[in-house]
Amino acid sequence: MPSHEAPTALSSLFPPMDDLSSADLVGQKDHRTEIRDFRMASANHHLAINYDCLSRPD
Repeated sequence: MPSHEAPTALSSLFPPMDDLSSADLVGQKDHRTEIRDFRMASANHHLAINYDCLSRPD
């Protein structure tokens, strides 16, 4: 088994380019973009909550 086909989490997130058709590539790109946007929104939400708690006078 070639090393780039090893069943790791990284290889499942980023499959080799030659294994993707153009349609699959578009689908993967959209899916990754959605995940990234969700993570950014989640991180920003938690930062806003933490900042709000820290900035309140006791």
